[in-house]
Amino acid sequence: MDGFGSGGVVRLEGRWRFVAAVLVIPLLDAALGYFAFPIVWWLGNHGAYRPISFPQAALAFGTLAGALGLLVMITAAVPVAVWLIRRGQRSIQHFIAAGAVLGNLPFAVYLSIVLLFTIMHLIGGTLAEHLSPTAELLAGGLRAVLIGSSMGTASGVVFWLIARPQR
Repeated sequence: MDGFGSGGVVRLEGRWRFVAAVLVIPLLDAALGYFAFPIVWWLGNHGAYRPISFPQAALAFGTLAGALGLLVMITAAVPVAVWLIRRGQRSIQHFIAAGAVLGNLPFAVYLSIVLLFTIMHLIGGTLAEHLSPTAELLAGGLRAVLIGSSMGTASGVVFWLIARPQR
């Protein structure tokens, strides 16, 4: 028995696996954030510099990744997963694609807020003259997409492995 009935009807066993996946993914995101922090730090072109306490900075980054993972899981990933299962789109490819897109959601929200305040400063004539160079801004955006896509893809794969909607 797979726990997922035909037509998207979820049986009890499948519900427990689904709930387990929802609970595990934010913890996975926190662990990924903690252990990937040295790479993220290096990608930010901070390789020569160390934070005051590297383990403390890694813990803070992991905690932030877990908290954002929980927020994305509750607000977007659960509804998308339920929608995919009900539509019969249960392959790992669908969950990978959804994870990659949803992994970028926190950065998209952040970018929207930054753009709003930038436009407000442009209108008010209070924008600072010493902004980062365009190449640096583009590299930062690319880093954010890389981090979001990687974390989201890993989350989508693990969610699919735990919930097992295909089996």
